[in-house]
Amino acid sequence: MLKSDGKWIRDEKNRIVILRGVNCGGDSKLPPFEPFQTEKSAEQIRSWGANVVRYVTVWEAIEPEPDVINKEYIKKMKEKVRWLARRSIYVIVDMHQDLYARKFCGDGAPEWAVFELLLTTRYEIIHEILER
Repeated sequence: MLKSDGKWIRDEKNRIVILRGVNCGGDSKLPPFEPFQTEKSAEQIRSWGANVVRYVTVWEAIEPEPDVINKEYIKKMKEKVRWLARRSIYVIVDMHQDLYARKFCGDGAPEWAVFELLLTTRYEIIHEILER
């Protein structure tokens, strides 16, 4: 586990850690929401000299339906984090979103949340007009 002393990032033995990393994000934003498919990718990342990965995940992958957690996705995500950890690669999990959701040419929120947002927003606008 890493921590900051306000100036440096330090490891569990209080040594200064210099992070050299890669972003694993592009394929995380669209189904099946996996930044890499095989353990070979973790090995390749390590061979580049990286010791940290920004692991992008999105709400849509984790909760595809209201109050339904995609346990299979979480299981696969944990497996990929273990692949990296076995190679002494730190992982920063980025709960990511761009432009809220795919509906708006971005990524992050599931379709059901977009629908609820649109209904709520329309209701608030109508309510505001009626209150004038």
